[in-house]
Amino acid sequence: LYANSLQLSTIPSSEEEQSLVPSLARVDLSDNQIASIPSYYANLEYLERFAIGHNKLAGPIPDFSYLYDLKELDLTGNLLKDEDFAADAC
Repeated sequence: LYANSLQLSTIPSSEEEQSLVPSLARVDLSDNQIASIPSYYANLEYLERFAIGHNKLAGPIPDFSYLYDLKELDLTGNLLKDEDFAADAC
């Protein structure tokens, strides 16, 4: 799924929308206006690459440590602080 530079402010978060994306391997939502990541993105078991850099992310980030296929998680260029990351994900 490539939806970068579209000025998106939110990403799908309803149960109906979740059922459409369970086997996503690559998601690129870079260069938008997204402020948070719905927690179900940390349950996409086939996710290999999640790029959500250069948005307006702030606040808690879901724990992606259980996604064993995840090779790249790009959170650069956001408004994140150390405390926004799950303590048990380190």
